[in-house]
Amino acid sequence: MSNPQLAAVYEKAADVIQTNGHCKGWFYDIDAEGSPPVHSLRVCALGALSVAVTGIPQPPEELDGLLAEAVADLSPRIVSGTVGEDPVERIADWNDADARTPAEVVDTLLLAAKAVA
Repeated sequence: MSNPQLAAVYEKAADVIQTNGHCKGWFYDIDAEGSPPVHSLRVCALGALSVAVTGIPQPPEELDGLLAEAVADLSPRIVSGTVGEDPVERIADWNDADARTPAEVVDTLLLAAKAVA
């Protein structure tokens, strides 16, 4: 099913990681908090999705609307842990894997964008 709005979210999230940088372990680089504006901090995949939708990296418990839709759609597109995981945990575990590269995260987001476009 075509969803141009969701495709735009994935494309923007990929751009956010390419522009701001990628981090692991939290939605955004908490060590840099207070330095640059929060929307320009390094982010994980979930943080990038949040910035793409809301302009800031929000905590997972605040997911709703288009952001929740993006997380629910992206989760089954990645390979991480067990299939039954919560979508947020699944994406976080995948993002935080030791071998995960920023390029892989960006590529996955862009592939998701193409799939829903």
